[in-house]
Amino acid sequence: MDSQAGISGTPETGAWSIVVKGGGYKGLDKDTGDSITYSAPGASDTKSKTAESESRGAKCLLKSLENKQPVRVLRGEKTGWDGAPFSGLRYDGLYVVEGKEEGTNKKGGAYISFKLVRVKEQDPIKKKKCPNRAERDQYEKVIEGY
Repeated sequence: MDSQAGISGTPETGAWSIVVKGGGYKGLDKDTGDSITYSAPGASDTKSKTAESESRGAKCLLKSLENKQPVRVLRGEKTGWDGAPFSGLRYDGLYVVEGKEEGTNKKGGAYISFKLVRVKEQDPIKKKKCPNRAERDQYEKVIEGY
């Protein structure tokens, strides 16, 4: 499996899944449940005046924007949305990359962000569904590197 940051996929086929988790790109990413603004890897640290579109993660999302194939979203805690799980990761359904735009971070660097919109006619997000104790323990092992 190919991945960069919270993006899994290939530049040839697009993103298969993303992980939306708070703390990564505060002030740049936005999560409202049914729509997500997701910044390309390196967005908060870049000082470049040209937005990076050559990273593996950016290429995956650009391909997904082109081919409109749904992307699985795994949501973690502290995304800024009140429906996010309080710990661990939760599968929240399929989203389509609907657009992209360039922005400027606090360091004056240019970056690309992508707008993902939840595919209609899915079961509603189970906001109250949070990982059980065993799932949280497994998640902690993943964070530690197994």
